[in-house]
Amino acid sequence: MLSPLITVPSVRGCNTGAEPARLKAATKERRRAGCRFDYQFIRSFRFISPMPRFYFDFYLGSDSSRDEVGSEIGSHRTAEIAVMRTAADLTRDRLLKMQSAVPDDIRIEVRDEHRQPVLAVTVSIQVERAGPIPPDE
Repeated sequence: MLSPLITVPSVRGCNTGAEPARLKAATKERRRAGCRFDYQFIRSFRFISPMPRFYFDFYLGSDSSRDEVGSEIGSHRTAEIAVMRTAADLTRDRLLKMQSAVPDDIRIEVRDEHRQPVLAVTVSIQVERAGPIPPDE
C-alpha cells in the first residue's frame, strides 16, 4: 500500500546509487564529487490530459441524472455525435420496452470542462390518433 507522501530520489549531474539509509555518508561523497542528489516529495499524482472533458446530463420526463464524473472526448464534434447516438439508443430502448405510452421527452445536455453548456439534444415522440383505438382481440 502506498503512503500519501512518497520520497522519490532525483539525481542531477551523476548517478550515485545511494539508498535513503546511507544518505548522510553519500551526501559528503557527492559534494566532493561535485554532483547533487535531491529528494523530491510527491504528495499526489494528478495526470493532466490533453483531451477535453464533457459532462452529459440526462433528463427523462421528470427524472434527471447529472453527470459529475464526465468523459474525455477528443472534440466538440465527437461529443455531439456521441450524445446523438446515446439519445437514439435511449429512444429505441424505451420503444422496445413500450414505455413510450407516456409522452416523456428525452433530453441530454452536454457541458464542457468548465461546466458551461455546449449543446443539448431532445428527442420527442408524439402520436396523433385519428380516432379511438380498437380493443385488442
